[in-house]
Amino acid sequence: MPASMVQRVRMYFERGRFTPLLLEIIALGLIGALIWLPRRVTLNRVVITDEINWFDRSGNFWLALKQGNYAETYQKEHPGVTLMWIGAAAYQQSYRDYQIENPEYADRLTLNYFVDGVSKQNPLAILVESRKILALVNTLILLLAYWYARRMIGIGPALLGFALIAFDPFHLALTRVMHLDGLLADFFLLSLLAYISYTQERKLPALIISGVSAGLAWLTKSPGFILVPTLGAITFLQAWQKLRREKQ
Repeated sequence: MPASMVQRVRMYFERGRFTPLLLEIIALGLIGALIWLPRRVTLNRVVITDEINWFDRSGNFWLALKQGNYAETYQKEHPGVTLMWIGAAAYQQSYRDYQIENPEYADRLTLNYFVDGVSKQNPLAILVESRKILALVNTLILLLAYWYARRMIGIGPALLGFALIAFDPFHLALTRVMHLDGLLADFFLLSLLAYISYTQERKLPALIISGVSAGLAWLTKSPGFILVPTLGAITFLQAWQKLRREKQ
């Protein structure tokens, strides 16, 4: 950064123009842009194998919800519910007249319906819409996780940490496509940070957010259950440390 720019920023601080609230807003906007932008661009270039499966499952999930046939909302043991919510929202946004136009496909929606040329909608348009929603959801989850991280370690370290997450190749790749693992990782991180924040500050909203995030992680993919022993271990460690302090 040029010396003149450094002096100008320092002058703004000295004059009190950069208030703590303004700094928080700037930091949130910066980290939000770093997370959202690379997950939002050129979403129509590549389709991976797993997306075909979740494209089908999301469509069938959406149809089952529209028909009130809730038993058919079960599609896979993962269970992948949060991802199918996102996919269903994309179908609703991009192809809400599906049932009216295609009564012969009223019960099952599969990729063959699109591949065979029956569809009046381009399947890639629905998939891209799903990816847009997924990018927004992942950004919001990570912004909330950043908020708890910055309460514990400060703005600078939290910004650096989440900038590394934003541009991590593996995380970036899995949060640009209809896949479970990126969403699972974000819910896991949010639940963990919110719970650690609760153990330090004892604020009920943090505990609620941690619990909801843990539940959503489990609904995303069954390995999310590992949060139960993880949070339990944190609770045990906190209680053990408190007991040691009281005995001293």
